[in-house]
Amino acid sequence: MSVIQSIAEGGGQSDRYTRIPEKTAIRVFSFLRVNNISTLPALRRKVYEMQNQLDDMRGSMKYIERRLTTLDEHIRQGEVYLKHRELYAEYQRLSSRKQPKFYEEHRAELMVFETAKRYLDAHLNGHDLPLEAWKEERAKLIAERGEFSREYAALKEQVLDVESVQWTAERIMRGMKQPQKNKWENTRQRLR
Repeated sequence: MSVIQSIAEGGGQSDRYTRIPEKTAIRVFSFLRVNNISTLPALRRKVYEMQNQLDDMRGSMKYIERRLTTLDEHIRQGEVYLKHRELYAEYQRLSSRKQPKFYEEHRAELMVFETAKRYLDAHLNGHDLPLEAWKEERAKLIAERGEFSREYAALKEQVLDVESVQWTAERIMRGMKQPQKNKWENTRQRLR
């Protein structure tokens, strides 16, 4: 017997303690109809597919977060480099006799510049500083992250609903397969 048919026939649940509320049964019935699902294995596949889709989205969001972290550091180092580049060039033009005094006067700026230069040298492999491209990519990823977050939240809610539908449908089908016992017999069996 199909799940839809079981719901339509009331789930075979005669006892008020095991009966599925009509509102819940209607929600389950509606979901199954809309998704053209008539068996528990098909419902389980649907749940599995939706959970995989949720996992894929979670992976994409993690990638975006990692890339944004990388871009933020690239941009920060690039801006430091550009800010102190002229000061460093001035330092390099000085005679070796004047450099130590100049370095002491501008130690903090020169040190952050040298750190930024080493960082960029390691990450750019001799290419030009693509600061604007990084900023554009960052803006695009922030927009994608917002969209992914909304889609992820909606899908997560749907997965929770579908899991609830699955649980209810399985409960209905179990009710069809097992003869209902009165409340006292069920309690007595649990105590054994």
